[in-house]
Amino acid sequence: ISADIDGDGGPLRYTTVYCPNGKSVSHEDFPRKLAWFDALADYLATGHPADQPALLGGDFNICHGPLDSWNEQAFRGHIFHTDEERARFQALLDAGHVDTYRSLHPDGQEFSWWDYRGGAFHRRQGLRIDTLLATPSAMARVSSVQIDREFRKKQQGLTASDHAPVIVELD
Repeated sequence: ISADIDGDGGPLRYTTVYCPNGKSVSHEDFPRKLAWFDALADYLATGHPADQPALLGGDFNICHGPLDSWNEQAFRGHIFHTDEERARFQALLDAGHVDTYRSLHPDGQEFSWWDYRGGAFHRRQGLRIDTLLATPSAMARVSSVQIDREFRKKQQGLTASDHAPVIVELD
């Protein structure tokens, strides 16, 4: 879903995506996930010029690098941690998008998703798979990026999502 916003800082296109999970590298959905990312890159290249201010955010279902996983060594080569997935994510960056969180927090290890099982949230066993990408002109307006871990906690008797929101503030 995309929306063109004309705010105080000027025009901005915001696109939200839910990227396929892929289930496992041996599942028939895994090549479909990779094809979906190829189609996303084509869609962005044709309809969303990198020189225009834009944000692309959502659940990418990829840990782009080792800091984005609580246990890169154990999960390397498994779903969310494969070279094929990371190459698709890198293609988005190579096309001119910037990972807003990693840009402002190059050494940070925060997560946006935790499995409900085994107390993963409280044991800090998460993944950073929710991402906001920005074109360079939009990145110039980014003043802060945070992952709202508190939102993920059970509040007022309600069970939260297994994801935490990623919040970008623009000047």
